[in-house]
Amino acid sequence: MGCFVALFAMISSFAQNRNFSFQHYGPEEGLSNTNIFAIKQSKNNLLYFATENGVYEFDGYLFSEIKPKTLIKSNDIRNLGFTAKNDLIIINRNNGIYQYNKLQNTAEKLNQFNFKNSVDELIIADNYAYSLTDQISVNALEITSQKQFEDNVKQSDNGNQAYAIYKAKNNSVYVGRTDGLYIIDKGMQTKLNLSKKISVYSITENSNNELVLGGDDAIYVCKDNQLIKTIPISIKKPTSFFNLNTSARVSKLITDKYNRIWFSTYPDDNLYLIENKKTYDVFELLSTEKLLINCLFKDSDDNIWLGTFNDGVYLIQNPSFQNISFNSARKNLQVTSSQFINSHIAVGTENGLYLFDPKSYNTQTIVAPDDLFGEKIFGISVFDKQVVYTKSNSFTNTKKTVLANDANYVFYPLISKLFYEKKGQAIMADATANVYAITNYFSESPKVIDTLISFPDYRTKIFCIKQLGSNYLVGTSNGLSIYNNETKNYKNYSNPFLTYAVNDIAVFENKTYLATDNGITVLEDTLSITNVGEQKLSAIKKIKFYENKIWLATIDGLIICDTKFNPIVIFNKSNGLLSNTINDIVFNNNQCCICTNKGITLCKVDELFKQTRVTDKLFISNIEIDDSLKVKDLRTVNLLASQNDITIYFSSPLFVKPNKQFYRYKFDDGKWASVENTQIHLVAINGGKHRVEIICSKDGINWSDAITIDIKKEIPFRKTVWFIVLIIAIALFFIISATYLLLKRVKSKSYKKIEDERQVNLLKHQAMNSLMSPHFIFNSLTSIQNYINANDSLKASEYLAKFSRLIRMIIEKASQGEIVLHEELTRLNYYLELERERFKGKFDFKINVDDSVNTLDIKIPNMIIQPYAENSIIHGILPTHKPGLLSINFKKTGEHTLQILIDDDGIGYNKAKENVKIGHKSLGTKTIENILELNSKLTGKKQKVEIIDKSDINPNEHGTQITITIHLN
Repeated sequence: MGCFVALFAMISSFAQNRNFSFQHYGPEEGLSNTNIFAIKQSKNNLLYFATENGVYEFDGYLFSEIKPKTLIKSNDIRNLGFTAKNDLIIINRNNGIYQYNKLQNTAEKLNQFNFKNSVDELIIADNYAYSLTDQISVNALEITSQKQFEDNVKQSDNGNQAYAIYKAKNNSVYVGRTDGLYIIDKGMQTKLNLSKKISVYSITENSNNELVLGGDDAIYVCKDNQLIKTIPISIKKPTSFFNLNTSARVSKLITDKYNRIWFSTYPDDNLYLIENKKTYDVFELLSTEKLLINCLFKDSDDNIWLGTFNDGVYLIQNPSFQNISFNSARKNLQVTSSQFINSHIAVGTENGLYLFDPKSYNTQTIVAPDDLFGEKIFGISVFDKQVVYTKSNSFTNTKKTVLANDANYVFYPLISKLFYEKKGQAIMADATANVYAITNYFSESPKVIDTLISFPDYRTKIFCIKQLGSNYLVGTSNGLSIYNNETKNYKNYSNPFLTYAVNDIAVFENKTYLATDNGITVLEDTLSITNVGEQKLSAIKKIKFYENKIWLATIDGLIICDTKFNPIVIFNKSNGLLSNTINDIVFNNNQCCICTNKGITLCKVDELFKQTRVTDKLFISNIEIDDSLKVKDLRTVNLLASQNDITIYFSSPLFVKPNKQFYRYKFDDGKWASVENTQIHLVAINGGKHRVEIICSKDGINWSDAITIDIKKEIPFRKTVWFIVLIIAIALFFIISATYLLLKRVKSKSYKKIEDERQVNLLKHQAMNSLMSPHFIFNSLTSIQNYINANDSLKASEYLAKFSRLIRMIIEKASQGEIVLHEELTRLNYYLELERERFKGKFDFKINVDDSVNTLDIKIPNMIIQPYAENSIIHGILPTHKPGLLSINFKKTGEHTLQILIDDDGIGYNKAKENVKIGHKSLGTKTIENILELNSKLTGKKQKVEIIDKSDINPNEHGTQITITIHLN
């Protein structure tokens, strides 16, 4: 039996088709000439093509011919390059080397690279430029001195041809020649000892920084200038019609980051791929005719480009995924389902069932294609080493045993559209809208034990069954039905959300999710989900919950969401799948198999999420000011005050289809706005600093980092802060000036008013003094008259003498508001002596000055004591009819306060007021009160008079006490 199994496996094994998506570009896409000599990519990821009639630029959307003002003989253009500043270099085989200025649209000839021989390829390293004349020689030029070096190898051996020149990542320059590999330094070539005699026709470098060399019938790998690996190539040898040698000369060679080797052999009419030690005919994989290849190129995404002879450009999409297609009559078969079986994968297609080994890339045929009736496989179920698969054709209905990783697996066919097994119960559905319960399904003759559902419309298609408790949910082309296993009845849901075709049913966290032709329906919530993020959901083929993610197989790609249906990433043809239509997804730990309409894609689950990162390819291509002026600095724009509008042109090269991209931009702190094309027009920009941010996305979910343009517009002086400051300053100046003048005027008026008041007060003071002087004079003259009437001439003479001295002092000081205390005491003594003499000794007086009082430094208001002393004598002492005593004391009660105490032992203040005649007014004391009040107002220093009757304090005492308090300077 084991021998039979091995024999069957060997007979049914064949090499499956390793597959890639590809696109072809020619005149229909704007590439006018289809003879492509060279392909190069700039730092901003744009592609440039050297053709027979000129150079074309390609951004994934449009081919644009470069037509510089300076004419270049286009049919001699053989290669391209770039300067350190990313300016395009055009290599004209016979006319020289040109540098293209895109902003000015000019091509300037670089005379510093004026080689004597024709140039097919140019390498610049340090201060040297190296020119390859294909299959002839390599010449060198010292750029600074313009010294030229002839090919020193060619000079010594004319038959030693130069086939390739390559600049490695370590800046070393290598030359491939007829007799081996050379390193060139400072213009001189030195052969490397590779321990094996080989011819080197092509040179590249792999992801391990090892040199990879194309030779005869083999590819060689070198490290540290030593040969470390030889990879024999097994391809159909060229005929003698092209090459008398008939050896496979590897003339063009590139490696990718997945360590795949892509090469062609002379005469370059086919492309080959070495992967996992297997060699593939790429043109055969792509089902294309043989093409003559002029050049091979790998872009920044590791996609492979072929420049052909008169057939344009081919792009082979080169993702990290393993894409495998299954063919029948050279047609890619749709993959309907798959399952992991040990390390193999069972793949069900629209015409056949296969067991694929990802390690050996071998495939065993379980059910062979039937080109007449078809052998469509609907589903695969694995139970340990037993596999049940459902299919449509009943002509071949035998089990098969196959060997996979030293284990035998038995495949049982079931003529059914659907097989569902759970806990020993099995249900199947046929093509005539019937659902059955079956047993004995691990055999070639399953037994039907019950018909569960028989839909009235035999055209009803049954897509899925899911058991929930005692119920079976059945998804059909007409919506959702439910079958109760206890009542043996079923019913159709009438809710509009549940009448769409139900393709799959999944349960997650106690919720039932239906994959329909209208999106996702949550059964328990009667909720329809038709969008995930901004992505409109099309028909959902499968819904899976794996690694806490939701996986949706749709006709627009594989959509992966979080558990809240927020999209994480979308996979379709643009990022490496063979087709946008996804039929199923199956998992085995970290392995994932995606079933599409053109084959399967194998990958690791964690690698899928690594690819959510958007490649930063967005760049600013041009900026125009006011629709005319172009700017040089594409990241900083300075605008004059008169310039208002700018147009920003940007690009994000995307070469794989569908190459629809999404763009958004934000101005300053505004919201993100969508952009329909690749330009932004900003109008009426205000003065000041602004920032524009632009982002792009391939799926509307994952967005690139923003590129920014800083705009600084000159602000008109009338809108600047300084203008506002100036206006405010001028306004403040006028306000302050007006306020100053107004205050000055008010102050002047105030000063004048105060001065006038002082003058008035002075006049009032003088007038008060003048009132007091006649009063005293009147009384004194009366006394002199009395002496004369009494014939006492001596007394009259003495009295008159004292009187005259007193009057002279009063007159001299009458105009002064203040008087020195010493002078006031002298004048007071004269006055009291005259009064004592006039009243015949009816009173006596005492004047006491405290030692703390300096009579020469202190000034007091003029004439404030005499009127009170006079009142004490006349109204206080004299009415007692007995001798009295008048005491006047001066003392300081504070550092700046003088107290004058006038004390008598007369009848007292109260009785004196009673004795005063009605209508009498004491002009002297009233004047003193006014003087002290005015002085207080003028000087701000308190001056006051207090008069008390001593009997009010002590009934046993009599008399009046007058206290004058003066605040000194």
